Amino acid sequence: MSDTYGARIRIEGQEEVIRNLNKLIKASEEAAKTTVAKTSLEVKKLAQQKVKFQTGRLRTSVAIAMKGKTEMTGVASFGGERVTNLSVPNSPFMAIVGTDVDYARAQEFGKHGRAYLIPALNESMDFMERSIKNEFKKL
Repeated sequence: MSDTYGARIRIEGQEEVIRNLNKLIKASEEAAKTTVAKTSLEVKKLAQQKVKFQTGRLRTSVAIAMKGKTEMTGVASFGGERVTNLSVPNSPFMAIVGTDVDYARAQEFGKHGRAYLIPALNESMDFMERSIKNEFKKL
């Protein structure tokens, strides 16, 4: 029989470390979800402010679709693509801001229209960055 020689290494408190890491992961996910929700509301607000309107129908139709919260149904136009049978994003880390008004695409991309949704999204990027930083500072 041969002699063995070695060192025994033991980590104490590993269950607590794993528990704390899992709490941090959950809190990080909640911070990301909160940022998506806040940013989608900001995009909606800015789009409604920017949209050129006569009757207000397009302005009031701008809505948000996200997991667990849907304000719109039917046919919608997002990014110039006509989407039918709008499905709510399956991820809580994603939101869709758009409208189901049939002339929305022409307003956003047409020769005589005035873009409102894309500029609102672009302007919201700084808001999103500040929001995510603020949410993660809370962790």
